[in-house]
Amino acid sequence: MAQQLAEPRKRANKRQPLQQVEPASLLLDIAPDIAPDIVVVIPVHKQPLFMVEAIASVLAQATKLFVVVVVVDDGCPLPSTYHTASLFAARYPDRLLYLRRENGGLSAARNSGIEFALKAWPDFKAIYFLDSDNRILPAFLDRAFHVLEAGNAGWAYPDIDMFGIPGFYSTRGAYSLLLHLSYNYCEAGSLVSRAVFERGARFDEAMKLGFEDWEFWWQAAELGFHGVFVPRAGFSYRRRGESMLSQSERNRPEILAYMRCKHKQMFRVGNLLQVEAGELPRYRLALVDRDEVHAVLDPTLWSSAEVSSAKHTTALFVESFGTAEYSPAAYGEPRLIAVAHSGTIEKLTRVKLIRYIFWLAENTLRRGQFLIARVYVGAAGQLAVRRAARGAAAEDLAGAAVLFASGNIVREIVRDPHTGWVESLAREFPMPKVAVVDIELPAQFAEVMVACQPYAVVARMVSLLGQMRQRCQSRPALPLDWREDKRMSRRDASKSIFADLGLGTVLPHLPPKDRKQVGFLLPIFDFGGVEKVVANYALILRRHGYDCHLFMTEQDHIEFSGLFDSAFESLNFIGADEQYPFDWSLGAPILGGISPQNREALGLLATMDVVFNTHGVKMHGLIGELKRLGAKTYVGLHLNEITSAGLASGNANFALAYEHVYDGFVVVSEGMRHWCVGRSVPAEKIHLVRNAPSYEIPESVLTATQEMRNGRAALPGKLRVLYLGRLDAQKGLDRLAAINQDTAGPLVEWRIVGRAVVGSPSDRLLPAHWVIEPPAMTAADLTMLYQWADVVVMPSRFEGVPLILLEAQRLGVVVIATDVGAVAEIVTDRVDGFLVDPRAAEAAIVSDFVAIIGELASDRAMLHRISIEAAGRVGELRWKDTMAAFVGGMTALLDGAAVN
Repeated sequence: MAQQLAEPRKRANKRQPLQQVEPASLLLDIAPDIAPDIVVVIPVHKQPLFMVEAIASVLAQATKLFVVVVVVDDGCPLPSTYHTASLFAARYPDRLLYLRRENGGLSAARNSGIEFALKAWPDFKAIYFLDSDNRILPAFLDRAFHVLEAGNAGWAYPDIDMFGIPGFYSTRGAYSLLLHLSYNYCEAGSLVSRAVFERGARFDEAMKLGFEDWEFWWQAAELGFHGVFVPRAGFSYRRRGESMLSQSERNRPEILAYMRCKHKQMFRVGNLLQVEAGELPRYRLALVDRDEVHAVLDPTLWSSAEVSSAKHTTALFVESFGTAEYSPAAYGEPRLIAVAHSGTIEKLTRVKLIRYIFWLAENTLRRGQFLIARVYVGAAGQLAVRRAARGAAAEDLAGAAVLFASGNIVREIVRDPHTGWVESLAREFPMPKVAVVDIELPAQFAEVMVACQPYAVVARMVSLLGQMRQRCQSRPALPLDWREDKRMSRRDASKSIFADLGLGTVLPHLPPKDRKQVGFLLPIFDFGGVEKVVANYALILRRHGYDCHLFMTEQDHIEFSGLFDSAFESLNFIGADEQYPFDWSLGAPILGGISPQNREALGLLATMDVVFNTHGVKMHGLIGELKRLGAKTYVGLHLNEITSAGLASGNANFALAYEHVYDGFVVVSEGMRHWCVGRSVPAEKIHLVRNAPSYEIPESVLTATQEMRNGRAALPGKLRVLYLGRLDAQKGLDRLAAINQDTAGPLVEWRIVGRAVVGSPSDRLLPAHWVIEPPAMTAADLTMLYQWADVVVMPSRFEGVPLILLEAQRLGVVVIATDVGAVAEIVTDRVDGFLVDPRAAEAAIVSDFVAIIGELASDRAMLHRISIEAAGRVGELRWKDTMAAFVGGMTALLDGAAVN
């Protein structure tokens, strides 16, 4: 077939000299009746003599493939261009066509050649673009064509051998889109499959400053194509002291800004991470208990069937590392090596911390050598990550659960002929600098912890590094390729792109393509109402196909509750240095640039499609940057905080300064909605999501509780009064102490349940004789507390819509609360609860609480009537109903963004 194509059929009519006409009009008159395999498009403008060499190099190709040349004269003002090209067309009537068009630039000229070829020859296989001042050696097209076909690729690109000003540059290795997004190593003189053009790829005619070929490759990549390297191709690039490329380099920032804006979807962080995971995962995880080294980006997927092809034996990894260390631009090395027992990795995955730990290690080791994670089980239900202030000692290394080594220190170790420095990690006085992070697991994980032999993790690392050193030091003395490779290390390609996007270390998170990601910012996550509201938001969003992630902004620990476990996919901590600065003396945010530390916080959040900020005060200043990255942004407002002087303060007030960067304000009450409107937040941006009880309860439990209360009404006994919540100043603890003291006696029984979270309460707020029970962390424990109580008291100084009141009312507990925040929206005074005027003097507030408690203690009929009203009011309240409108609106907003 190739031999037949090399001898085309002759045209019946003799070719006439070509005039200056549009290329499309030539098709009926002069398109030869031939079927080429390859069409070579040579645009020409003001280079008639160089053009001769380019054409001659194509006509001299040694191949059985049939090759046709289309010379596109881009309105060249030099008559010699027309005469020379016309002579070639007359001399080779079946192998060369000459088109002349009005001057439109290089992209327009190439596009004219593309359109002509597509219309003239329906069966050609590929187009090769040869600039008129370059040339190719005789075997080039044959080699490139067979590589293109065998690689099932979109285009085949060569090494670049320069003449004029000599230079020889290698582009070897598997094609890397990440590298190509930072460095244009695919020459315009590449062979491109016909399929790329049929899918619509064309050169951008608006790009007059250069790099139009680079942008063309990005188009092809977005269409699903990839390149393939042609070894020993024979491409010759003419380099002069001044050229179009020189001009393009001067305008690089302007051109790249245009290209990145045009291809903004390609630069979405989630899409870049998908490419990174497929091309060069940044981590290598070596297991202590198996002869396995896994190449991973998202460590939650280390054992997944989806990435099973990235699992290697130690020997295979060592071999691949040796190749990459010798040629990092062509093959690439890991950015981080981690060693651990598989059970440790599984446990850190189970508690939602594994991504953050790898992020923390990568972030820390940008300035260090090694990092160990020590894992232990605490006595309580806390899950915590604490960065140690000191470096690791021998006993720390002996008990290390995970050991991380930076890629930079690994490169130094494998090149060092001496072994003592790294081997000292397993000795009494370790010489390397080793940072320490402590991970505290909740007490319930004590029985499933994995126990390793002392120094097992360190020994595996030292052994692995020793094998890597031996492999790298046994490489051949002479280079494998005499061409120079000037590209950056593949290991650094993604980091370079993320840095250009204004990001620090990016969380190693591969979002599923069919699920959107929502990040919730919270200062603390213990047992309070705001945390429970956010967790319930996350539960509902999960049911609607979202993945939800928790980002802590003020504490290094959380309460590992069942609600957290079922609501969130991951847990991450944003350190104080990584947040936006505030000038607390002025009570206002500092407006300014983003610091390197802030960029680390952006890297943690960069994979989120939605960022939901609830009380993350210092994060307001970063929301605009997240919006720039493509995230949709919401702020959750629960209450207005009040200072001791009675002035408005806190998150809601600060949020107003950033109203324009938030897509929505989510409020829990009508009162908060009116407050926002009164402060110029557009009503259309405000979403009312009313609170509901923090946990669901079976109907049978509600029925049994009501029957129990009916029985208690007949045999009253002492009035059972409960305080449940945080022991913080906001909750009016001084009032609570006075109420407790004034109602002590034979008619009232008290229980105080909770602990301090925000700061530490002073001794005067917590009487020494109080027996304080620990917080109830499970739905069962909460239900038992509410079933025990007749009355719940809440003498707070400010509130939003307290979940405790809703939960108590649902189980028939009578509420007595100060009329602050939106409490009046869920309690009607003397109908389904009691409200106390917060504007009264402190003594009067305490007196009102005492009087109501006394009234209920003596009038059990009233207690029972209000109990029934409260249970009836709250019984049908469900998060799925209160969240429905907001979820629908957010989904529509995201779908609209996807379309755009």
